[in-house]
Amino acid sequence: MQVGINTDLGDSLRVKALSLVTNIVQLRKKVISKPDMLQKVLQAIFTIMVSEGDGEDNEDDILESSSSPYDTAAKILDTLALHLSPQVIYPAAILIIGTWFESGNVKQRKAAILSVAVLCEGCADFIKEKGLLKSLLEYAFIGIKDQESVIRNASLFAIGQFAEHLQPDVSDYAADLIPVLLEQISMTITKVPHDKPSRSLVKAFYALDTYCENLGSKVVPYLKQVIDTSIEVFKIAQGLSVKEHVVSTFGALANAAEEAFLPYFSDVVIIIKECLALGSEAGDAGLLHGQAIDTLGVLARNVGRIQFMPLAADCLQLGKNAMQSPDPDIRGTAYGMLASLSYVLKEDMKEELDEIVVKLLETLQSDEGIQVHYDEPGNGLFNFNDFEGEEKKDDDDDDEDDLDDIAAIKGVTVENSYLEEKEDACNALAEIATNTGSAYLEHFDDTYREMAQLIDHTSVNIRKAVTTSLARVVIAWSSLWDQLKQEDKAELSLLFNTSLETLMASARTDSEKTGALASLEALDDLLRALKGKLEIQPKCC
Repeated sequence: MQVGINTDLGDSLRVKALSLVTNIVQLRKKVISKPDMLQKVLQAIFTIMVSEGDGEDNEDDILESSSSPYDTAAKILDTLALHLSPQVIYPAAILIIGTWFESGNVKQRKAAILSVAVLCEGCADFIKEKGLLKSLLEYAFIGIKDQESVIRNASLFAIGQFAEHLQPDVSDYAADLIPVLLEQISMTITKVPHDKPSRSLVKAFYALDTYCENLGSKVVPYLKQVIDTSIEVFKIAQGLSVKEHVVSTFGALANAAEEAFLPYFSDVVIIIKECLALGSEAGDAGLLHGQAIDTLGVLARNVGRIQFMPLAADCLQLGKNAMQSPDPDIRGTAYGMLASLSYVLKEDMKEELDEIVVKLLETLQSDEGIQVHYDEPGNGLFNFNDFEGEEKKDDDDDDEDDLDDIAAIKGVTVENSYLEEKEDACNALAEIATNTGSAYLEHFDDTYREMAQLIDHTSVNIRKAVTTSLARVVIAWSSLWDQLKQEDKAELSLLFNTSLETLMASARTDSEKTGALASLEALDDLLRALKGKLEIQPKCC
């Protein structure tokens, strides 16, 4: 922590030191929980968040990024909340930042608001049980109207976090919260430059989307108000990025309201078609195109099969075209929409499955986006140069060169977009298998085996997708038991027991709490669905 707070050192070294603290928190919870140790860690975290929290960018993707000491300090706080008892971490944090909410120091106010936003996931039950949500929302409401944009942005981010993690309690404040967010959007849109939205507008949409989507059916009384405002914003917005956020809001509302969204369906489809007509080239147009595809998938899943059926053929062709895009983000949204269409088309999707499933399996197998980093600057991927005029090296020399190349590797990374695409493909395969029934019969075996290859992937999000999807595939396959050949029944019984072993092992060994929980939930789903249908081998118990 001393290295982490030392601003005389380079950011790279400080980030590495703080990342080490994150790992220690996960491995040595009892040591970190000791009052003296915890106070030292928290003091260092908040020192960094106050001294370096003056930029407009710091609240963006604060829990995903570890590119700066500020982001990494926030990640330590998140890890503390997820791994320590909330009765320990929350009071200890508030002891330091409690007075900062009303501080005249802008950096302290921002740090206090962002800190409770970060803490709320791990401390959700504690916050609700102790009745702390009301006071936190009051601070956020005040912050939304603050003269300082960084406070407004932090407050909007906090509301989005509360909406995501403090349900159902936070839904009780919809009558106060939704009008405030819509007012913020309406006020901010007039100040938006032609190319990019302000951060306040982005944060307001984030808060609105997250809050409405997590309201579920309770959003219905506010549908007209939110949709009317969103359509008006879409019409007057100059930048495509603003339109992207509006289309995302439509998806959030449809997810929450489901068939109650139907009265607005035709108006929203007109807007989506307008977005798709702009093309899918890189930049804001590409992002808008991807969001339009994503929202079509949400509508397919929620407004009703009969109502969406007239659009199904065009959407199917759109999805098949989009999954050939060079952009992994566009491909990922296409996979999601095709999965949603399988809910509408059911077994009528059979003729398209060969093309779609092959592409999805290729994505699971793909190593696209992998970057190899070397110790020596300028040393690229393994060099197999043609040295004309030189004698051919013998096999031993070649082996030695390969070992030298491997020894020079400093690390391997994968771009997030490709990881997310792989996760989307895994989820899509499971959903298509579930929805298309007997039409999927010839693809079950290949799907299961390709997914199983990723069970130990380095990305926890992919591991979670794999464990959940493996269970869904086995359940979908077993639902067709009467249609299976005898050898297929034997294969399924074997894979059922293999899945039990795999999921139990993942639950025991996954280093991430969320990964272990996903394995346990998948195991529970599998056992509940197939109890009494397939025999469990003694070695699985």
